[in-house]
Amino acid sequence: MSGEALLVKPRGETREHIAQRVADLAARFSECLAQFQRGEAFPGPSLYFHLRTISRLQSHRDANGVLEDEQYFEYLYATLTSWGLHRMGPGNAKLMDFSVFMESARELFKRVSGFFGRSILSLDDHEVGEAAAVIGDAIGRQTGLTKAESVLVANSKAVHHFLPDLVPPIDRAHTLMFFFQRKNPPGSAKETFEIVFPHFVKIGKSTSRLIREAVAKCASAQGPTGWNSGHAKVMDNALIGWVRLHRSQREQ
Repeated sequence: MSGEALLVKPRGETREHIAQRVADLAARFSECLAQFQRGEAFPGPSLYFHLRTISRLQSHRDANGVLEDEQYFEYLYATLTSWGLHRMGPGNAKLMDFSVFMESARELFKRVSGFFGRSILSLDDHEVGEAAAVIGDAIGRQTGLTKAESVLVANSKAVHHFLPDLVPPIDRAHTLMFFFQRKNPPGSAKETFEIVFPHFVKIGKSTSRLIREAVAKCASAQGPTGWNSGHAKVMDNALIGWVRLHRSQREQ
C-alpha cells in the first residue's frame, strides 16, 4: 500500500491514535500552552520578524493591499529564514531568491484569498471540508518559495502569515510527530493538510475561549507570550507544548 493510499484511508489504529491525541491536547490545552511559554521557545529574530510580518499584514484592510505590499513580503522572507527554512551550506533548506519567492508567494496567497480574514474558530461545519481542500491544494500545488522537494512546511508557514487566524504552521518536529509519530509527511502535502486541518478545527471549537483570551493578552506582550499572535498560532503553540511535555515525561 502506498503512503498516499494510507493517508486517504487511514487504518483504524491510525485514526484512533490521532483522535486520542487531539482529545488529550484539547483537555489539557491550558497546561500545554503554559508548557510552551515556560520553554521560552524560538526567541530573537524568529519572534521579532514574525510579529513584524503579522503587524504589516494587519495594516491592510483586504487581501489585495497585502499582495501589493513588497515590504510585507520582505518581512515574510526574513521570518521564514529565521524559522529555519534557509540555511547556509549544503542541503535543500533554501528559500528561492527574493524576487522569485515574492511572486510565488503572491500566487500562493491569491489561491487562498477567499479566506482572507477568516478564523478557524468561526468556520461552519460545511465550510471545513472546502477550506481544507482549497488551502491544501494551494499548499501542495505552489512551487517557487523553497528549493526543498517537500513544500508542506514552507508553504504552510507562509500561508499562516497570510491567514494567521485560520491556518496553523506545520513543522516536522512537532506537527507531524503529534499526528503521525514521524517527521516526514505520510503522503502528499495536500493530503496531509486535509487530514490535520479538521482536527485543528475540533481543537479550536472546544478551546475557543482559551484561544481568544491568549490572543487578547498577546497585543502588548513580550517574550514567549508574544507568540500567541493569532488563533491558529495559539493552537500551534499548545501542540508544541504537548509534544515537549510528553517528551520530558518520557525522559524522567
